[in-house]
Amino acid sequence: MNVRLPILASALLAASLCVPARAQVDQDAPAPPATDNDPAGAELEPAAPGRVASIVLANDRQAPADYVRDILVLLNLGEGQFARPLMDELAGLQLTDEQRAGLVARVGTAKIHKLARSPELGPEAREFVVACVTAAGAASTSPEKLAAVIEQLGSNDAATRRAGLVGLRAAGEQGVVAALGALAASDDATRQNRLREALVRMTPLANPIVAAALDAPSDDTRRQAAWALGQMDDRPSLPRLAAIAGGPDYDQPLGKAARWSLEKLAGADFSPAAAAPLLEAAIDQSTGGVPARRADNQDAIAVWGWDAEANAPAKTLLPRELAGQVRTARLTSDLWRLNQGDAASNARALAYRLQAEWLQSDGGRVTLPGPAVDDADATTLIAALDLALSEGLTGAAILASDAMGERRDPAVLMSVYAQPTPLAAALTADHPAVRFAALRAVMAINPSSPFPGSSRVAAALMYFASSDGESAAVIAMPKTVDAATFSGRLAGAGIQGLATNVGAQVVCQAVDHPDIEFVVLDMGILRPVLRETLFRVRRQTSTAMLPVVLLAADGQLDHAKQVAREHDRVLTFPRPHSSEDTVSIAAAARAAAPRGMPSADERAEQAAVAAGWIEDLLSEGPSFYNLRGRSDELLAAVNRSSDIASTLPSLALVGTPDSQRTLANLASQDVLPIATRDAAAAAFDKSVQQHGLLLTSQEIVDQYDRYNASEQSDAQTQRVLGAVLDTIESLRDDPVQQGS
Repeated sequence: MNVRLPILASALLAASLCVPARAQVDQDAPAPPATDNDPAGAELEPAAPGRVASIVLANDRQAPADYVRDILVLLNLGEGQFARPLMDELAGLQLTDEQRAGLVARVGTAKIHKLARSPELGPEAREFVVACVTAAGAASTSPEKLAAVIEQLGSNDAATRRAGLVGLRAAGEQGVVAALGALAASDDATRQNRLREALVRMTPLANPIVAAALDAPSDDTRRQAAWALGQMDDRPSLPRLAAIAGGPDYDQPLGKAARWSLEKLAGADFSPAAAAPLLEAAIDQSTGGVPARRADNQDAIAVWGWDAEANAPAKTLLPRELAGQVRTARLTSDLWRLNQGDAASNARALAYRLQAEWLQSDGGRVTLPGPAVDDADATTLIAALDLALSEGLTGAAILASDAMGERRDPAVLMSVYAQPTPLAAALTADHPAVRFAALRAVMAINPSSPFPGSSRVAAALMYFASSDGESAAVIAMPKTVDAATFSGRLAGAGIQGLATNVGAQVVCQAVDHPDIEFVVLDMGILRPVLRETLFRVRRQTSTAMLPVVLLAADGQLDHAKQVAREHDRVLTFPRPHSSEDTVSIAAAARAAAPRGMPSADERAEQAAVAAGWIEDLLSEGPSFYNLRGRSDELLAAVNRSSDIASTLPSLALVGTPDSQRTLANLASQDVLPIATRDAAAAAFDKSVQQHGLLLTSQEIVDQYDRYNASEQSDAQTQRVLGAVLDTIESLRDDPVQQGS
């Protein structure tokens, strides 16, 4: 009886038998004779497909899998050039995502990937494979698919559970999250155990995700996580397991599970007395920069926490240093549990918990262990803020300041030794977000008497009020024309460049300019030289956190990199020769900014809020901030601000000759919107009524000249200039009220 083999099997059999024979025949055949036109021999015609390849090409292809089958046969035959038309046909089928996912499921991921790795198939093959794999990934992680996989994993049938494990592996990270969420939602011990066993088989991918369940609200979930981490040999979880085993749950099922895993990981019996030293050592490693988990290619680490609302793990992707701070938060909280009543442990745990909350604020409502800020007394809150400032915990400093502002307790500003308290010290912190949070807290507390550091309030108000809501950078290069060229190129990216050729001017231009986002220093800058200029930038509060770009001439890049290693957030680039290069440098500098730096829109909002605070202090006090004594700074803030209208009430309240002159000038500027000019005229009238007319005689004459020159102007301009003159006339004849 003749047995007809499937086309694919017969093709492979023929390939193994026929191809070597054909090669031998080709080898024995005589070479074609040379021609007169081509002494070296006739030009070779394109090779024809071999016998087996011809059979494959003649196949009837009905489904996408048929195309993949024949393409792979041709590739295996070494005749991939004949597979290109088939690949083009397959790519042109316009498959749906469902069909692409089904194709991957039918032929397998490895075979699909082989298409992308075969250069004979052209770039269309890579695009096709990417689309198929993407569709397959989406299908494997759809809610319906994940629900089916979870149901399989909890089945009583071993074969069904194995099929579920295959689906879980295909779903990857999302599958682990779904399985762990299902475990947390279940109250069936058998189902929990089966889901745990499936998660254990997903090591090492599942390890950090399962470790997050140690902070789940359910003891059953935490117990299953403790068992699993021991089965997974997850050594980074060892100190946290020790905190559980050495704490109040020592004799409970949770503590027993943690103790079993500890003894498996350590290979020795566990003593509760070892928990605290183990945690201290882990904290030292974490704060010292030793990562517990491996970073990706971008030096980022996936930090997993427990979302209490979703009752499932949640992920935040953080740089290595910040990921270490979240781990430290968990370790210090575990140590706080063991050392209840210890003030230092309490403050440290609170500071790091606040920092972790800030870092993971976009990862859902992540449950964090440790003391809550609402339960902390004033002493603990002050100590936590002090620690946050000293260790650079930006988020903790912001949240601690906010908590103090909400409580409105003036005691947090008072010091026995006449030294600024941490909240007052935060007014001059390096990070602008911390400074603004401290200022917001002081304004909310509204102390009635001076406090150590109260002189810093006015400076902070002027600084934030002076933002124009734009983006700017300082550019320092040896030649002014080069700095100006660089600045001009930045304008294309919406960044105002402040150019200089003197190193000393860098800090001068940036120190009171809240909109500076980065600094560019050429290696050849002088007066002072580069290292001294960079040191000055880092020493000033307002520029200490800014990214710095070092531009190197030919042959100087290695030296620039050496200088960059001496500081944080310093980047090195060759001198750019195009607008594209310059814009790329600016993008890299912005990306290097520390977390939490305010955006241009946020700075504009801060400026408006600060202007409102200034107005309130000028009108209602207290007077010990002496804002009227800083009228020059207020005027500078007005001139720089993009929201002039928000600063006009403050100018009216200052009541100085300069402020009245500025208001009269603003009302007279025809380039401003008429609403702004009307507001300036009204503020001028208010200032004159409260403080008298402080313009000089010449300035009064100038104002009359402006009005007379507006004869041909529009009615609105004449009206606003007339309003200014009406105010002048109302008090001009009063010798008591008139200025000199």
